[in-house]
Amino acid sequence: MRYITYIANYCYNYLTNTNIANTRLIFKSGIFLGELSFHDRSIEDTVRQEMFKFVPVPASEYLTLMYHATADFTVQIYTVTGQKMAEINMKGGNTGQYINIDAYTTGIYYYEIMRGKGVLQRGNLSIVKYK
Repeated sequence: MRYITYIANYCYNYLTNTNIANTRLIFKSGIFLGELSFHDRSIEDTVRQEMFKFVPVPASEYLTLMYHATADFTVQIYTVTGQKMAEINMKGGNTGQYINIDAYTTGIYYYEIMRGKGVLQRGNLSIVKYK
């Protein structure tokens, strides 16, 4: 219930500070993705959307980060004990990036996707090495 209240408050605050006649909010599965603004009978797409997804899950031989990012970002991967396994600088765009996991053993790893000092996404990865 707290999450729904937060979303409702966010939408109310957003709409009260926006020209509602010229703006449409975009939601997908209840998640705010951005906005479409309409100006002078033309459509200006100002959707600010960043998406990051690691495939396959669990990974065994390779790991790929599929992403749509508006600017460059950094991926950091850590072991459960906090040891940094990788720090990879990536260019913004709509693409995928292969990540070498040869040095990784079977286990859970944590990742952070960052831009500057801000964290865009955090999560965990499962790697299963078959012998």
